[in-house]
Amino acid sequence: MEEEIKVICTQCGAMLVPDRENMIYRCMHCGVAFGSSIIFDKNAITKARKALDYCEFNEADVWYRCVLMLCPGDFEALRGRILCAGKWRSFIEIDEPFGLTAARIKNVRESINDALAHAEEEDKVYFESCNKLVDILEHILEKELKIRPLSEKKAKLEAELLLTSQLESDGIGYSTVQSSIAGVRSQLAPLVNEKKDLITQFVNERKSVLYFEGSKLKLKDK
Repeated sequence: MEEEIKVICTQCGAMLVPDRENMIYRCMHCGVAFGSSIIFDKNAITKARKALDYCEFNEADVWYRCVLMLCPGDFEALRGRILCAGKWRSFIEIDEPFGLTAARIKNVRESINDALAHAEEEDKVYFESCNKLVDILEHILEKELKIRPLSEKKAKLEAELLLTSQLESDGIGYSTVQSSIAGVRSQLAPLVNEKKDLITQFVNERKSVLYFEGSKLKLKDK
């Protein structure tokens, strides 16, 4: 076993202690254990990339964690764990927070905070941008949750207006429905505009993230 090599627990940050008899490394602080063959797998980052490409996020996360046990500040592994937490293959795939839940947002934030705690100083600006991206995504999600029921209400009212117009072109019912639609539209308009502004902010912030990671990962592969 690689007893002289420093191995960090990715669960709590404590040192892992080698257990030669069982060929594992055990954390005496939180109790987790890892096989030495996994920790020292030279193809860990390659396996992580492949799993991420195939959307096998749990498997990818395991391999990224193995990389971080030996190199806690590894940029690609820290980035990879954030993507795994969000169930994303790449930040470029995210346009709007479809399928994003409060639980996933929490997991992503935890991975970003972990990255900020262990990243090299020069890489922290990247993970701070990731945090901003999640902030914007969360705000977009909040707007969408307000927009959706109003949009559904508007669609129902418009269907009702169409039916009413076939029965009476200038009655009280027709005018009432028109008034209701106007009220819903007045509520929808600012929310839709605010969401558009947030999407613009997201696109701009994502450009910074993609530019940074593109340069960083190209340098790593050289």
